[in-house]
Parts: sequence; C-alpha cells; structure tokens
Amino acid sequence: MESGIKMSKEKLELVAFNGKMLDSRLANFKDELFKQIPNLEFGYITKGWGAGDAYDIDGNKYYRKLEVFDNSNLNTPIGIIGYDEPNYYVVSPNIVNGRSYWGGNFNGSKKHSKHMKNMIKTAKDTLKTLNFEQAMVDSENGFHRNIQSKMWDYNSKINQATGGILNLDFRDDMVELFKQGYEPKSNNFKNIMTYVANNLEFLDKYANYNPKAYGVWVCSDRVEYKIRGEKEITIVPTKQDLPQEILGKMCLMDISEPREFDEVLGYKHSDSEYWVIYGE
Repeated sequence: MESGIKMSKEKLELVAFNGKMLDSRLANFKDELFKQIPNLEFGYITKGWGAGDAYDIDGNKYYRKLEVFDNSNLNTPIGIIGYDEPNYYVVSPNIVNGRSYWGGNFNGSKKHSKHMKNMIKTAKDTLKTLNFEQAMVDSENGFHRNIQSKMWDYNSKINQATGGILNLDFRDDMVELFKQGYEPKSNNFKNIMTYVANNLEFLDKYANYNPKAYGVWVCSDRVEYKIRGEKEITIVPTKQDLPQEILGKMCLMDISEPREFDEVLGYKHSDSEYWVIYGE
C-alpha cells in the first residue's frame, strides 16, 4: 500500500506526458511496454487516493505511476505500472505470489525489480483484459462495507431500544404473546415484547441487513451485469439496453457523487461500477 506525497532528494529528469510530468524512468518503462503491447493505453490515477504524485528537489511535481488500460475498454484499468526508486513495478490481479497491493482505486498483487526487462516480461504475462469478478471486486467490497455499516448502525438502535438482550430467535413467540394480551411480570420483558410487536418490518429488514443487488460493469463496448452471489452474467450492448429497474436506479445514482450508498438505489463506485439494489 502506498500513501503520502514524496519529496525526492535528487535532481530528476522529468518527461512530459498528457499535460503532466513523469519520472523519465517510468516514461521509458511505459514507452518500451507500448512497443511490445501496442493495444495498451496509459493514464494518470484520478479516482480515489494514491495518485503517485511527488516533488523533485526543485519542487516540480511529477508522477511515479500510471494506470494501464486495454484500448478495447477505457473505462476500467487492467493494472498499474510504476517506478519507485530503485524498482520498476507492475500491479495486476493476474500476478501470482506477489505482494498485496491496495492503491485507493485498484486491488491486485505487485511485483517489482531493479531491471526493467524483468517487469516488461511480468507486464506481458499479467496485464490482460479483466473478467467481471476481477473488475468488480473493489466495488463489491465497497458495497459490502456500506451494508455492514448500516447493519451495525441499526443493530445499535435495536440494542438501545431493548437493552441489548433481545434474542430474535424468540421473535415469533413474543409477537404471539403480545397478540394474546399477555402481561409479563417483568417490565423489561414487556418493553421488549411491545417493541418487537410494533417494529416487525424494521427488525425483519435491518437485524440481518443484506439487500439483494445487481452488479453492473459498464465497459466501452458492452455492459455486463449479474445478481450478487450468482455466477450467470448477462451482456448487453449499452446501458440503454439494461432492464428498466436497473437503468432507472443507475441514472438516479449518477446524480450523486461516486461512493455514496443509498438504501433504495444502491452504490455507485465509479462511472463503470454499480451495485443496484432490487426488491426494495
């Protein structure tokens, strides 16, 4: 994991690329990789944190890593390349036996070497088109974290209302006793029984909160979607070809900032990764 903006203690040779400056060693790495894999495109990290920016000894801002895309799908990066003195490195979900890497907007494994040729070989072996699971893993983790956060919040409210002693295994029994007009001798039991009977819908939804959702991956040339937890993937040509129940909620999520969770709509991780709640 990388964090913080570094200040170089040495004079660096910087090279212009797409309106910004790169460490020349990263620029050479990029150029050599493009010669050998011409279907790749490169861009700066603009989402999340961990952009790889730094400053040289003169205070000039430059970049030490780039996202890598297959030119058939410019919506989702397939990996990262970088240079961090003294090593060149590659990050990809296809790397085996590498170091775990989490750089703000990309999960994968990392390999590094002082020798560029070694990392060119690693890049050629691992910078491949992603499948649905690889492309959506970070966004699904974000969706899951939001669900867990909501569940903890609501369980905290339930515990506060019931003194933390409610056992939902006895939910139906409490409701039946309440309907029969049973008068418990214990005020605590009476309060819990009354709370359960009057908040059934809330308890059913939030005590084990885990809404159903579609994962939607928007690529340049297609859109893939599937029900969370299932294997079958459906592919359509464009977003407009999605079922209306999915597209309508995606359009509403597009109004908000990415990475905001809505209990009715779902979670938009980026312009290419959505988790759309259904049945709500």
